[in-house]
Amino acid sequence: MIETLGSLGSFIGGFGVIISVVYLAIQIRQNTKSLSSAAYQQIVTSISDWSRAVAMDPEAVRIVSSGINDDGLLTPAELAQFDLLMVSLLRNYENVHFQYLSGALPESSWHGWSSRILGTLNNPGSLSWWRRQQGAYSPSFQQFVDLGIGQHTETAIPLWTGNA
Repeated sequence: MIETLGSLGSFIGGFGVIISVVYLAIQIRQNTKSLSSAAYQQIVTSISDWSRAVAMDPEAVRIVSSGINDDGLLTPAELAQFDLLMVSLLRNYENVHFQYLSGALPESSWHGWSSRILGTLNNPGSLSWWRRQQGAYSPSFQQFVDLGIGQHTETAIPLWTGNA
């Protein structure tokens, strides 16, 4: 009888452990989804903040538009501003790439972002900027950009169209 109760206790204890492990797995999965959602929201916020700041400053719009098309036409002061604006944008883009590689950004979202990144850099001025600055970015991001430039011109989405 005592052995039977001991076996029953072991069985119930084992069952309790299994229930606990399943519960923890569900909690971890929900936490991972929450973290991915927060990471994506931060990406969207950062890029939106950059876009809004540039859009609210007509001179910044002109400099970015001109620089993307031909950064050689910018004055030294304008080139410095273009460099800083591009560093800010490309750091955001590098974060998008990192979030994708780490699994926080799903493939379906990455498709649009990768087209936007390559579209931004697939212009003479921004490509010139990239060649000067790419060493400041992670090797995996450099590889993504360098392999993507020119290969995906039909799906690349430009930062904007037209000239300011």
